[in-house]
Amino acid sequence: RISLIDADGRLLIGPPPVKGGRTVNIDVDGTAVGYVAIAPGEALSNPLDLNFAETQQRSIYAAAAAALLLAALMSAVVARQFTRPIRALANGAQSIADGDLESRIAVKRNDELGDLARDFNQLADTLQENRESRQRWVADIAHELRTPLAILRGELDALEDGVRTFDTDTRESLQAEVARLSRLVGDLHDLSVYDEGALHAQLEFLDLGELLRGMLRPATNRFDDAGLTLTSDVQAEPVIVLGDLRRLEQLITNLLENTLRYTDAPGELHVSLQADPAGIRLAFSDSAPGVPDDALPLLFDRLYRVHESRNRQTGGSGLGMSICKAIVEAHNGTITAETSDAGGLTVRVSLPVVADASAV
Repeated sequence: RISLIDADGRLLIGPPPVKGGRTVNIDVDGTAVGYVAIAPGEALSNPLDLNFAETQQRSIYAAAAAALLLAALMSAVVARQFTRPIRALANGAQSIADGDLESRIAVKRNDELGDLARDFNQLADTLQENRESRQRWVADIAHELRTPLAILRGELDALEDGVRTFDTDTRESLQAEVARLSRLVGDLHDLSVYDEGALHAQLEFLDLGELLRGMLRPATNRFDDAGLTLTSDVQAEPVIVLGDLRRLEQLITNLLENTLRYTDAPGELHVSLQADPAGIRLAFSDSAPGVPDDALPLLFDRLYRVHESRNRQTGGSGLGMSICKAIVEAHNGTITAETSDAGGLTVRVSLPVVADASAV
């Protein structure tokens, strides 16, 4: 079908050009030096050829339609496999946003979407635990506030009705309940400050050993009056820490008060403070009564009391140990509780050492 013709129209290669064909110029530097003639293709005329061509054309169209339908079906299946967990995640997120924290997603995959579903369920578990903890926290606070308020109201009603006279005993009773409310509100404020990370700590280098000895000396008389023996083992060398003086005083005071409230007389409290390059170790170890093993991890929970007998008259607000934990963690330390050798409770506090204590 292809012929080569020179510029003068002479046939060089191929069959003679036929009418109805196509001609393409061959130009060199803008001058035609020849032509390429392309004859038109022959049309099928044989019935067998025509039938075969039609059959092939129909087969091609059918195969294309089948391939398109199969691709659409496979795309729908794959899209459904991917969109189903995404829709489940979207529905679960909407349920969480609507307040249904019990909503969970069934995990049936081991790919990234399955990992995302497991993370979502873990998030929902955490949110539910936090809500339940917050509800218990609010209920406990209301219960703690209700008791002194009820006593105050009873005292005031008795005064108003003339049942009681405003004497020294009445005044001391009212002052005691007001003081108890003030302590509770103060403790709650301290805990909220720690939780929000808004503690304005006045950090300074100080000698924890000197601070501890200075607080134990005046406390000896209170322990003697309570029938308890207070002993200590504080290393002579300075124990330098970077901390807030007022908060560390509050930590030591709370631990001392814990023994004064709960230890039976005659009893004892031994306080030790040691330091080495691994850290600073402060321990308060008292005598019976002890704490059940299952209650030890709960001692630092808010408003937790081991026994009902430790009522609000003798047991404080139930926030002292929680505040101790918050103070220690604010100083990048840890606090734990365990059974003491004397049958009571040992509270251990670990604090980091100052990198260069000699420079203090």
